[in-house]
Amino acid sequence: MTLAAYRDKMRELPLVSLLCSCISPPIREQPAEQDAAGVVDLKLSSIRDLEVVQLSQRSSGQAFQVILKPPSFDGGPDPRATTPPRGKPSLQDIQKKLDAAQERRKCQEAELLKHLAERREHQREVAQKALSKERQENRAKEERLNASQQQEEHLNASQQEEERLNQEEEHLNASQQEERLNASQQEECLNASQQQEERLNASQQEEERLNASQQQEDLNASQQQEERLNASQQQEERLNASQQEEQEQQEVRIQ
Repeated sequence: MTLAAYRDKMRELPLVSLLCSCISPPIREQPAEQDAAGVVDLKLSSIRDLEVVQLSQRSSGQAFQVILKPPSFDGGPDPRATTPPRGKPSLQDIQKKLDAAQERRKCQEAELLKHLAERREHQREVAQKALSKERQENRAKEERLNASQQQEEHLNASQQEEERLNQEEEHLNASQQEERLNASQQEECLNASQQQEERLNASQQEEERLNASQQQEDLNASQQQEERLNASQQQEERLNASQQEEQEQQEVRIQ
């Protein structure tokens, strides 16, 4: 209930009921009479004497019997006594009670205002805590989002770097393979040129041998021909000599 509603409710109450509530004391209920005989109220009685009788003594302990005497109500309060009747209150007493009621009402209003202020303060603290918690959660979410973005960027950068390294490695492997291919081609060309040069040298050597053998054969043939010519000349000379000798012999014969 708010303070304004409480004030409206207090204004609606009649003055007579307020005075009655301030003046009339609370009604006390009379204690119920004892219905059955022999039922004793121990709160209103005083137990004066008791008797203790020892029954037996054993090795495990002792046994006793306690006998209580019936209670007596000598000097006790009368259960049927009632409060004395009150006198008629005066105007001063009524005014004092009204002032006291007004003070109590003011105290209640002050307590209600204090309670409402504390409640508003509590609500404000709860709202501030919720707002700070929400800000912290938003900040944590933003930090997690930034961390995830940074991690994703780092992952993308690492992937790009890895792709670049792979491309460089592929290019290097291709260049090395091309260099090896060029080297093998150059080696093949060199081997082919060496083989061709060796074949040329072999053909030249063969040609030189052929030329040398042909020259030797020509030389031998010329020598043989010269020898044959010499032999034919010698034979011709011998023939001429023999003819001259025959002619000389014929001349000698003729003479």
